[in-house]
Amino acid sequence: MSGDQDDAPGGDQITLNDGKTPVPCFDPYCCENATVPCFDTNVRREVAFCSAHVDKWTANEHIVRSSDR
Repeated sequence: MSGDQDDAPGGDQITLNDGKTPVPCFDPYCCENATVPCFDTNVRREVAFCSAHVDKWTANEHIVRSSDR
């Protein structure tokens, strides 16, 4: 994990509300767990990406890091 300031604390994976089930990266070609919470304004939903793919997706205007909202 990259340790970016926007990553989940400690670069930990993001989990569902149960605190156990990891959220996969929303990049369709990735098999890593997500560490950076984002928001998709096109569908008005929370999404998340691993630190390796977050910059690729936030380059799109409709994807913003949750910390930038």
